[in-house]
Amino acid sequence: MAEELLKDDATKISGHLTWSLLAVAFLASFGSSMLYGFNLAVVNSPAEYIKAFYNETLTERHHWTPDEHFLTILYSLTVSVFAIGGMTGALLVGRLVTKYGRKGTLVRATMLVFIGGSLMGFSRWFRNPFMIIAGRFITGVHSGISLSVVPMYLGEIAPKNLRGFLGLVPSIHICLGVFIAQVLGLSELLGK
Repeated sequence: MAEELLKDDATKISGHLTWSLLAVAFLASFGSSMLYGFNLAVVNSPAEYIKAFYNETLTERHHWTPDEHFLTILYSLTVSVFAIGGMTGALLVGRLVTKYGRKGTLVRATMLVFIGGSLMGFSRWFRNPFMIIAGRFITGVHSGISLSVVPMYLGEIAPKNLRGFLGLVPSIHICLGVFIAQVLGLSELLGK
């Protein structure tokens, strides 16, 4: 009797990888995990250019030339606020998933990327260094939400025998994002 139940369970466990399942796994990871890896590493190469932008804008707006120590603190805040945003986003996941579901949370969190990216992208036009810091915080919130929700979502939609494989897809995209940020951060490409 027990052997028959085990055989029945074994047939229910097996599933195959379909193109739609693979596409969902790669798109969900690409839009979240790769962005996390990219944003984690992207600010390292252009550090001197970011500090110079902060120096220019603070001098123009406030008629005050900050010293190197203050610029280092401001740059350190720019780098570390991403992690603070990530922690905030991770703490919000429980409520968001309960209210919107896993897929709904992922779709709604995508808006944060566009808001954060717009703040950082238009900071040079508005000559406001604090838009970069706010944009990194909002992008960090998105990363904290996504890094928690994407594995939950992929585990929910995958057959049992493919959960391990699909659980690795976000990790691969994190590494890919760090790699892309390092390559694009070369001074010969976009490091300026």
